[in-house]
Amino acid sequence: MKEEKIKSLPFVKKLSDYFVRRARRVLKLRVSEFETISIDIHPERGTIWVWFHTPERVIGHAQFNFNGRCYHKLDNRKEG
Repeated sequence: MKEEKIKSLPFVKKLSDYFVRRARRVLKLRVSEFETISIDIHPERGTIWVWFHTPERVIGHAQFNFNGRCYHKLDNRKEG
């Protein structure tokens, strides 16, 4: 079997970009404040979780329903 890099579908890419923008807006994060982003999709719950990381720790986390409404957020920048 030929191994190739997995390519995301354009719809999935646009959807993930949308939730990253929403999470940055909700948490009031600038691009310079984090290095990596993780997105967890939970279809059985109908939620999407977005995590922002620095090399040392998680600095922010936002949880959304599939309709785009934020129901939980956590900002760890205030904790030193």
